[in-house]
Amino acid sequence: MTPGEGYGIKATSAGLNIALFEAPLRGHYTPIRGDTVQSSGGVNFRMIHPAASGEDVLLSRLGRGPADELGRPTFQNHIAIAPRELLESGRISLFSVDDALGNFDAKAVDPPKELGPLEVAAPPSGYRLGAGLRGHLTRATVETLATRRIQDEYSRTLILCRDTPPQVRNEVLFRLIELLNFVARIKTFTGMSDAPTASAMNDFDLIVAPRGIRSAFRP
Repeated sequence: MTPGEGYGIKATSAGLNIALFEAPLRGHYTPIRGDTVQSSGGVNFRMIHPAASGEDVLLSRLGRGPADELGRPTFQNHIAIAPRELLESGRISLFSVDDALGNFDAKAVDPPKELGPLEVAAPPSGYRLGAGLRGHLTRATVETLATRRIQDEYSRTLILCRDTPPQVRNEVLFRLIELLNFVARIKTFTGMSDAPTASAMNDFDLIVAPRGIRSAFRP
Protein backbone atom coordinates (compact mmCIF):
# COMPACT_ATOMS: atom_id res chain seq x y z
CA MET A 1 0.00 0.00 0.00
CA THR A 2 1.38 3.41 -1.04
CA PRO A 3 -0.38 6.40 0.59
CA GLY A 4 -2.09 8.50 -2.05
CA GLU A 5 -1.70 5.81 -4.72
CA GLY A 6 -3.43 2.73 -3.32
CA TYR A 7 -2.45 -0.91 -3.73
CA GLY A 8 0.05 -2.01 -6.34
CA ILE A 9 3.47 -3.61 -6.81
CA LYS A 10 5.91 -1.52 -4.79
CA ALA A 11 9.22 -3.29 -5.44
CA THR A 12 10.66 -6.42 -7.10
CA SER A 13 13.98 -8.22 -7.14
CA ALA A 14 16.48 -6.80 -9.63
CA GLY A 15 16.32 -8.59 -12.99
CA LEU A 16 13.18 -10.55 -12.10
CA ASN A 17 10.71 -11.12 -14.90
CA ILE A 18 7.59 -10.85 -12.77
CA ALA A 19 5.39 -12.03 -15.63
CA LEU A 20 6.81 -15.54 -15.15
CA PHE A 21 5.44 -15.70 -11.60
CA GLU A 22 2.37 -13.48 -11.72
CA ALA A 23 -0.09 -15.97 -13.23
CA PRO A 24 -0.69 -18.12 -10.12
CA LEU A 25 -1.51 -15.02 -8.08
CA ARG A 26 -3.48 -13.04 -10.62
CA GLY A 27 -6.80 -11.93 -9.18
CA HIS A 28 -5.98 -12.85 -5.58
CA TYR A 29 -2.81 -11.07 -4.51
CA THR A 30 -4.86 -9.87 -1.55
CA PRO A 31 -7.83 -12.20 -0.89
CA ILE A 32 -8.46 -10.58 2.48
CA ARG A 33 -11.82 -10.19 4.17
CA GLY A 34 -12.68 -6.67 5.26
CA ASP A 35 -13.31 -7.67 8.87
CA THR A 36 -9.78 -9.10 9.05
CA VAL A 37 -8.17 -5.82 8.00
CA GLN A 38 -10.23 -3.89 10.54
CA SER A 39 -9.73 -6.35 13.40
CA SER A 40 -7.54 -5.49 16.38
CA GLY A 41 -5.04 -8.17 15.41
CA GLY A 42 -4.81 -6.97 11.82
CA VAL A 43 -3.61 -9.07 8.92
CA ASN A 44 -1.22 -11.92 9.71
CA PHE A 45 -1.45 -14.98 7.48
CA ARG A 46 0.38 -16.82 4.72
CA MET A 47 -0.32 -18.11 1.22
CA ILE A 48 1.48 -20.85 -0.71
CA HIS A 49 1.35 -21.16 -4.50
CA PRO A 50 3.35 -23.35 -6.88
CA ALA A 51 5.04 -21.38 -9.65
CA ALA A 52 3.90 -22.19 -13.16
CA SER A 53 7.23 -23.92 -13.88
CA GLY A 54 6.80 -26.32 -10.96
CA GLU A 55 10.39 -25.61 -9.92
CA ASP A 56 9.62 -22.86 -7.41
CA VAL A 57 7.20 -22.20 -4.57
CA LEU A 58 5.72 -18.76 -3.94
CA LEU A 59 5.41 -17.87 -0.27
CA SER A 60 3.29 -14.81 0.51
CA ARG A 61 3.61 -13.14 3.89
CA LEU A 62 0.57 -10.93 4.38
CA GLY A 63 0.77 -8.48 7.24
CA ARG A 64 0.05 -4.97 8.37
CA GLY A 65 1.16 -2.21 6.01
CA PRO A 66 1.72 1.50 6.63
CA ALA A 67 -1.38 3.53 7.42
CA ASP A 68 -2.88 5.35 4.46
CA GLU A 69 -3.17 9.12 4.15
CA LEU A 70 -6.26 9.09 6.37
CA GLY A 71 -4.67 6.92 9.03
CA ARG A 72 -6.69 3.83 8.11
CA PRO A 73 -5.15 0.33 8.46
CA THR A 74 -3.68 -1.29 5.35
CA PHE A 75 -1.90 -4.53 4.56
CA GLN A 76 0.96 -5.72 2.39
CA ASN A 77 1.82 -8.93 0.55
CA HIS A 78 5.54 -9.70 0.47
CA ILE A 79 6.24 -12.66 -1.84
CA ALA A 80 9.36 -14.82 -1.88
CA ILE A 81 10.21 -17.17 -4.75
CA ALA A 82 11.79 -20.24 -3.12
CA PRO A 83 13.39 -23.01 -5.22
CA ARG A 84 11.59 -26.26 -4.52
CA GLU A 85 14.88 -28.15 -4.65
CA LEU A 86 16.24 -26.18 -1.68
CA LEU A 87 13.03 -26.76 0.29
CA GLU A 88 12.98 -30.51 -0.39
CA SER A 89 16.64 -30.90 0.56
CA GLY A 90 16.15 -28.98 3.80
CA ARG A 91 18.74 -26.32 2.94
CA ILE A 92 16.00 -23.77 3.60
CA SER A 93 12.53 -24.10 5.10
CA LEU A 94 9.25 -22.25 4.73
CA PHE A 95 9.83 -20.98 8.27
CA SER A 96 13.28 -19.59 7.49
CA VAL A 97 12.01 -17.90 4.32
CA ASP A 98 9.13 -16.40 6.29
CA ASP A 99 11.52 -15.16 8.99
CA ALA A 100 13.70 -13.54 6.33
CA LEU A 101 10.69 -11.73 4.87
CA GLY A 102 9.69 -10.54 8.34
CA ASN A 103 13.19 -9.29 9.13
CA PHE A 104 13.30 -7.38 5.86
CA ASP A 105 9.89 -5.81 6.42
CA ALA A 106 10.86 -4.71 9.92
CA LYS A 107 13.87 -2.79 8.56
CA ALA A 108 12.67 -1.50 5.18
CA VAL A 109 9.89 1.03 5.76
CA ASP A 110 10.29 2.40 2.24
CA PRO A 111 12.18 -0.19 0.13
CA PRO A 112 13.82 0.71 -3.20
CA LYS A 113 12.10 -0.20 -6.46
CA GLU A 114 14.64 -2.99 -7.07
CA LEU A 115 15.73 -5.39 -4.33
CA GLY A 116 18.65 -7.74 -3.96
CA PRO A 117 18.29 -11.47 -3.21
CA LEU A 118 16.58 -12.32 0.07
CA GLU A 119 19.04 -13.53 2.70
CA VAL A 120 17.63 -16.75 4.16
CA ALA A 121 19.31 -18.55 7.05
CA ALA A 122 19.62 -22.32 7.09
CA PRO A 123 17.17 -24.17 9.36
CA PRO A 124 18.49 -25.08 12.83
CA SER A 125 20.50 -28.28 13.20
CA GLY A 126 18.26 -31.33 13.36
CA TYR A 127 15.30 -29.60 11.71
CA ARG A 128 12.91 -32.14 10.18
CA LEU A 129 10.43 -31.23 7.46
CA GLY A 130 6.86 -31.46 8.72
CA ALA A 131 7.84 -32.29 12.31
CA GLY A 132 5.49 -30.92 14.97
CA LEU A 133 2.17 -31.47 13.22
CA ARG A 134 0.98 -33.90 15.90
CA GLY A 135 0.85 -30.99 18.31
CA HIS A 136 -2.02 -29.52 16.27
CA LEU A 137 -3.61 -32.25 14.12
CA THR A 138 -4.36 -35.92 14.61
CA ARG A 139 -2.61 -38.51 12.52
CA ALA A 140 -5.95 -39.52 10.99
CA THR A 141 -6.51 -35.96 9.78
CA VAL A 142 -3.13 -35.79 8.08
CA GLU A 143 -3.56 -39.25 6.51
CA THR A 144 -7.01 -38.33 5.20
CA LEU A 145 -5.68 -35.16 3.62
CA ALA A 146 -2.72 -37.00 2.05
CA THR A 147 -4.98 -39.74 0.66
CA ARG A 148 -7.36 -37.17 -0.79
CA ARG A 149 -4.53 -35.28 -2.51
CA ILE A 150 -3.05 -38.49 -3.94
CA GLN A 151 -6.40 -39.70 -5.29
CA ASP A 152 -7.58 -36.33 -6.58
CA GLU A 153 -5.07 -33.54 -7.12
CA TYR A 154 -7.95 -31.11 -7.64
CA SER A 155 -9.57 -31.76 -4.26
CA ARG A 156 -10.13 -28.90 -1.82
CA THR A 157 -9.96 -29.20 1.94
CA LEU A 158 -10.83 -26.95 4.86
CA ILE A 159 -9.09 -27.57 8.18
CA LEU A 160 -10.73 -25.81 11.12
CA CYS A 161 -8.42 -24.62 13.88
CA ARG A 162 -10.95 -22.86 16.08
CA ASP A 163 -9.91 -20.20 18.58
CA THR A 164 -6.28 -20.24 17.42
CA PRO A 165 -3.97 -17.27 16.88
CA PRO A 166 -2.61 -16.66 13.36
CA GLN A 167 0.82 -18.00 14.34
CA VAL A 168 -0.63 -21.47 14.94
CA ARG A 169 -2.48 -21.57 11.62
CA ASN A 170 0.62 -20.35 9.79
CA GLU A 171 2.61 -23.15 11.40
CA VAL A 172 0.01 -25.80 10.51
CA LEU A 173 -0.01 -24.64 6.89
CA PHE A 174 3.79 -24.67 6.64
CA ARG A 175 4.20 -28.09 8.26
CA LEU A 176 1.48 -29.65 6.09
CA ILE A 177 3.07 -28.28 2.92
CA GLU A 178 6.49 -29.49 4.02
CA LEU A 179 5.24 -32.97 4.88
CA LEU A 180 2.98 -33.54 1.88
CA ASN A 181 4.86 -31.66 -0.84
CA PHE A 182 8.52 -31.95 0.15
CA VAL A 183 8.62 -35.27 2.04
CA ALA A 184 5.79 -37.27 0.44
CA ARG A 185 6.45 -35.49 -2.89
CA ILE A 186 2.76 -34.92 -3.56
CA LYS A 187 2.29 -32.29 -6.24
CA THR A 188 2.55 -28.80 -4.76
CA PHE A 189 -0.85 -27.23 -4.12
CA THR A 190 -2.19 -23.84 -3.07
CA GLY A 191 -2.80 -23.05 0.59
CA MET A 192 -3.87 -20.23 2.87
CA SER A 193 -3.85 -19.86 6.66
CA ASP A 194 -7.09 -17.91 7.04
CA ALA A 195 -10.51 -17.69 5.42
CA PRO A 196 -10.28 -15.84 2.07
CA THR A 197 -12.89 -13.67 0.45
CA ALA A 198 -15.79 -15.55 -1.16
CA SER A 199 -14.57 -14.60 -4.65
CA ALA A 200 -11.14 -16.20 -3.98
CA MET A 201 -12.43 -19.33 -2.25
CA ASN A 202 -11.85 -21.71 -5.15
CA ASP A 203 -8.31 -20.43 -5.77
CA PHE A 204 -7.07 -22.48 -2.80
CA ASP A 205 -6.78 -26.25 -2.40
CA LEU A 206 -6.13 -26.11 1.35
CA ILE A 207 -7.44 -23.56 3.82
CA VAL A 208 -6.52 -23.56 7.50
CA ALA A 209 -9.15 -21.30 9.06
CA PRO A 210 -10.29 -20.26 12.55
CA ARG A 211 -13.95 -20.49 11.58
CA GLY A 212 -16.30 -22.10 9.09
CA ILE A 213 -16.65 -20.50 5.69
CA ARG A 214 -19.31 -20.45 3.02
CA SER A 215 -20.34 -23.66 1.30
CA ALA A 216 -18.91 -22.37 -1.98
CA PHE A 217 -15.70 -24.00 -0.76
CA ARG A 218 -16.34 -27.57 -1.94
CA PRO A 219 -14.34 -30.36 -0.24
